[in-house]
Amino acid sequence: MGFQLLSFVFRVGGLIAASPPSINLSPPTWTRKLYNTMIFALFVYRIVSLMKARGFFLTDEYIILIEYNLNYWCICAQNFYIILLLNLYKHNNWVRLIENLKTSGELLQIPNNKKSKRLIIFLTTNLLHLTLNGGILYIISKGRTNYFQEYFVLHFHIYFNFFNKNLSCVILQMITTRYKHLRRIILANTKRNQTRTSFLKKVEYSVRFLKNTVDSYNDLFGWSVLFNIAFTILQMINSVTYVLFISGKLNFFEQILIQLCLILGMLISTITLLFTYDSVLTEFDKIVSLCWGIKHSCRVTILEELKVKQFMKYVLKNSPKFTAASFFGVGRWTILSFLSIFVDFLIVVVQILSLQKSNLNL
Repeated sequence: MGFQLLSFVFRVGGLIAASPPSINLSPPTWTRKLYNTMIFALFVYRIVSLMKARGFFLTDEYIILIEYNLNYWCICAQNFYIILLLNLYKHNNWVRLIENLKTSGELLQIPNNKKSKRLIIFLTTNLLHLTLNGGILYIISKGRTNYFQEYFVLHFHIYFNFFNKNLSCVILQMITTRYKHLRRIILANTKRNQTRTSFLKKVEYSVRFLKNTVDSYNDLFGWSVLFNIAFTILQMINSVTYVLFISGKLNFFEQILIQLCLILGMLISTITLLFTYDSVLTEFDKIVSLCWGIKHSCRVTILEELKVKQFMKYVLKNSPKFTAASFFGVGRWTILSFLSIFVDFLIVVVQILSLQKSNLNL
């Protein structure tokens, strides 16, 4: 189901300029370039209009100015990268990634299953997210005629961000499947004691090929995951400060409920993405464990033991590593790091805003 699902995701993503329009990656036409450029220009225009509508260029609350502007410029930067750079000017990187996925699937003899479980999960999660996000936008904008027009771009970007995480998860699951099949091949041959030089060479080639696939993924999605994490942190801080310090027409309970739904939606999708990264690394760790078993079971001659040692060094050298634009590694451990950043930043914001309010009351 891997490529069928990816093809469907591409078709949906092409409509909102979140991905190439087709898995058959032909160079982007001038109409596609114009379409993506117009969507990005509309994004920027609506974001600037939203900042003006909220008065963030004139506010006396400087910490709020910094906090919200960081969030909105993060939105512009992510849209610039995904809509223009990723989908228009990284065509060769997409071709390399898709070709690596196809070739590795053939190399490891992965069956082309027609199961629709992942497609159902993809459709369900996207529909739930759209329904929840649309419901929140409708409830908040009720009785406020300009709100829907002004804030639609923000809620659309929340879905845009969610879709990008979904696309990443689909590709990461395909990479995980390939490592899983390689592990099964090694396990089957180890049980039959078929660990000859030709087999070790095949494993070496497969490990290196999958490492190249991971590197191709990093070339495309490294900056994307950095923006995803940054937007999640900033939006969580914005939601908390909005409830605590910015008055609205909704009552306090409604504000908490709405902002909590927004926070949970972004937090769950980001954590899911980080756990998907970790699933690839976990499968590789299992492969390494099996290879150590080969090393301990092949001490027949000094020459064979030397070959297995060289084999182990080669496998460990080609371990997959995921990074956020090469700034830091990403995986399950990243969850605690960005939650720590969120708490620290929130404490500073709350202290500054509380101090400003107390000074105004004096």
